[in-house]
Amino acid sequence: MIEYIVMAQNIFFDRVISKIYAKNKATIILADSRYGGPHIFQEIIKRDELCIWIKLVPEDKNDPTAQGNTLSDAVTRSLGSQLFGHAMPYNYGLSILKANIRLFEPLTIILSNADYGPELAKDLLSLQSEGTRVIIAFEETPKDFLIPDNLNIIKEKYLELNFDEALAIAGEHISEIEIANILQISEAKFELFMIELNKIIGLPSPLRPGPDAFETPPDANITIPSKALLQVAIRRKQWLEALELAVEHDPEKLCEFIDDAAQAYIDRGLYNRLWNLLGRLPERLKNQERVLLWQLVSANRLGKRKEIQARVQNFLDHNQAHDLRASYANNLAFEEGLAETKKAYNMAKTFRTIQHYAVHLLPVDPEQSLEKYRELDELAKIKGNDKERMLGIAGIALCLLVLGRLKESIQWFNEAVNLFNKTGSSDWQFRAYLYGNISYLRILLGDILGLDQFLLSEERALRESFPTLLLTYRSTLGEFYLATGHADKALSLFEANLNLLEEKTPSKSRDFPTSLVINMVQALIQLKEFEKAKQFAQRQYLLSRESKLDLHDNTTICLAYGMVLAVLEPKAALEPLNEAFEGAETANNELYKAWVCIHLAKTQLELNNQEAARHALEQGSVGLKDLATEGFRLFSGLDDDYREVYNLWKTPKIISPLRIKFLADTKITLNGEEVGIRKRWKEILCIIALNPEGISREKLLLEIYGDEPKQTTLKASISKMRKFIPISRPPYKIDIDYYADFIQFQKYLNLGDIRKALELYPGPLLESSQAPGIIEHREVLEEALRQAVLNSADIDSLINLCEKLPDDLELWENCLAQLPKEDPRYALLSAKFKKLQASWEI
Repeated sequence: MIEYIVMAQNIFFDRVISKIYAKNKATIILADSRYGGPHIFQEIIKRDELCIWIKLVPEDKNDPTAQGNTLSDAVTRSLGSQLFGHAMPYNYGLSILKANIRLFEPLTIILSNADYGPELAKDLLSLQSEGTRVIIAFEETPKDFLIPDNLNIIKEKYLELNFDEALAIAGEHISEIEIANILQISEAKFELFMIELNKIIGLPSPLRPGPDAFETPPDANITIPSKALLQVAIRRKQWLEALELAVEHDPEKLCEFIDDAAQAYIDRGLYNRLWNLLGRLPERLKNQERVLLWQLVSANRLGKRKEIQARVQNFLDHNQAHDLRASYANNLAFEEGLAETKKAYNMAKTFRTIQHYAVHLLPVDPEQSLEKYRELDELAKIKGNDKERMLGIAGIALCLLVLGRLKESIQWFNEAVNLFNKTGSSDWQFRAYLYGNISYLRILLGDILGLDQFLLSEERALRESFPTLLLTYRSTLGEFYLATGHADKALSLFEANLNLLEEKTPSKSRDFPTSLVINMVQALIQLKEFEKAKQFAQRQYLLSRESKLDLHDNTTICLAYGMVLAVLEPKAALEPLNEAFEGAETANNELYKAWVCIHLAKTQLELNNQEAARHALEQGSVGLKDLATEGFRLFSGLDDDYREVYNLWKTPKIISPLRIKFLADTKITLNGEEVGIRKRWKEILCIIALNPEGISREKLLLEIYGDEPKQTTLKASISKMRKFIPISRPPYKIDIDYYADFIQFQKYLNLGDIRKALELYPGPLLESSQAPGIIEHREVLEEALRQAVLNSADIDSLINLCEKLPDDLELWENCLAQLPKEDPRYALLSAKFKKLQASWEI
């Protein structure tokens, strides 16, 4: 009977869905859900290849972060893996979805209960295209949403169930008179009609479909006791629902699970909702330690510290409350906060007391902070809590970064990312923190393959959604450009950050983050705008004399001013640079010490004191040890002004006079001057370069022309080439030292340095060449790279190679097989693989 009714419903569904599908237009539905919207959406999901159903709830209203969480859940549910996570405004996720939407088409996006998110509805409409269908459903005609022209509008009248449809659904079970009566009683609303029909024929009341679960329709008159619902929510670890139910119906119960529930709200960025819910508790519960703790945590995130400060202080005056005390230390002046966290730590060594003590130690004693973070990691291991381990490991990584142990630091940050993926964490703010630090470390270590594309995509996604993180990622992208010699691009990003600060806050120049000040100075120095850099740095330096900055900020401002003076007025540079050195040494910040020492060395060289310059570099040796050329360029602006400093630090490399670039693009330079030669000569030069011991005329003929010997042509070509490039008589070889990217690429492969090889490989060797020897070597190089990457177990290298060889099915299969499904990249790569399979008709 049920199967027949379900099949008969298709007549109603077909009529409505055909209107939705009729034209390539977005659809707006203006109707109460009782007219059958959720049931129609469920039918669309059955019929469409891929459908993302987003359902808002009252708590999502006026909360872009809550809407972002709902969007994240909907996309994850549809794709089977996470594309983006929680704790970010919906604009962030929408930007990522929009940038990659072609991979998921044909696609249907449904937003129901759009009344709680009219701005989200408006932004979703912009995704409508030939391959993406957008359906927006309002319960009522919206008051604050202007319905655009040229949309497909479906109102309640169109959704009314007609007699023929009702007859098709119920005609086998009841009379036409009964059908007519039910149709009238239900006001032709599909859901009400089905509830009344099921009553008559003895079936359970039908459930209302939702994107992730079915629910009881409000008209079904089925009531489940709230305390029973609370027990179910706790058993299922549905902490958001559990906390709300407890606050409303059983406040005393909340204390049994408040830590788990409140942490779930924090992880999802729902600080305001947590603050409001805890604020509704009875007064006797508001003053309990765990409630106060989570009120304090949410208040700190919302900038509402003053609203709870007196209550917390009063509680701490009469109670030890170690966890609350440790958390409250963030509200105090630094020295007092450090003393309080130490006191809390000595009371009890819990996750929270160790973590806050380690955080406060970092600016003054990173070695001891590292010790505490290791203690935190051990505690988390004993408890078997991977999430706490992830936070402890991230702390270890940060300490190692400050201590200048860059290679160790990035290993620990990568381990934190692995745990993030393993635990299925969706706290995207924490993910952004991890990847921001990893990106900075990759610049310092010279591991920059594909980094600019990652930073650009994150910067684009954050523009309209998260100004604080946008500042960080723009700065890191700017630092990438400084490290790779594109100071003009870097300056434009740093200036955009200055403009953003001026727009978003009533900042004065003294309020600019010191990291942004030094970024601006770095870019201006690289662009040789020294006077402008001096004016900017000097202003900040003089302002810092008037105000009391903390140790780190003062060190940064002194360094910024000193690095300009090192170029313009070396003697004057010593005072701010020595002050910066003292600050870095006091804080035991080896990375900053290395940075300062580069500029101290430059200053001493300008003052003709090479021994003092050498001594300065020795003082910064711990932080300099792991620094790659790109890291040195970032810190110094590696140009002619700093060449001597660089050569003091590293043994000067012999630069080959002849440089050949034949991978993807082609470029030949001799003694710095570009040499333009015709295509055939490039092929000849390539084969000769591949044979450093020399190649006979006969073999060269075969490599270039195959079975069609053209000896005269070859001799003439080489004779003319000698006017540009010194080539010996047979056996032919290049008569000067030379560098060739395709040879260096092969050396990296032989050494097992896969990432360096990939970085050097933008594309095939002389791609358009049909010379037999070139074709053979091109294929050998590509296959050698494929096999090296496939055997390396380096998933990042495998993903990068997939992007370079987008039609290689085997690579994509291996990539998806190795990548954990929890990895945020899985959804995109899976979509690309499916597109590739479709193109191969697999």
